[in-house]
Amino acid sequence: MIKKIIEIIAADNSISREDAEYLSRFFWRMVDMSIELENHTGASLFEESNEFWNEKLMLSISGFIEKQGFESVWNRVVDEQ
Repeated sequence: MIKKIIEIIAADNSISREDAEYLSRFFWRMVDMSIELENHTGASLFEESNEFWNEKLMLSISGFIEKQGFESVWNRVVDEQ
């Protein structure tokens, strides 16, 4: 999974609809896993809360996807959450 994410991000600012969906789903899976970690262990991976960093990452990833013209893909995946 991580290898595919790195390939998408390194794609020289040109991604496909499928890449946008993969990246969107990866983000929300990461959020779910950070919540699960925090709920089960009380741990945060950062000095700040996981929520703080998830929000920053969301702005970056959603902005990147929207810039590529796939805002509808991001919104559809968000609606599924």
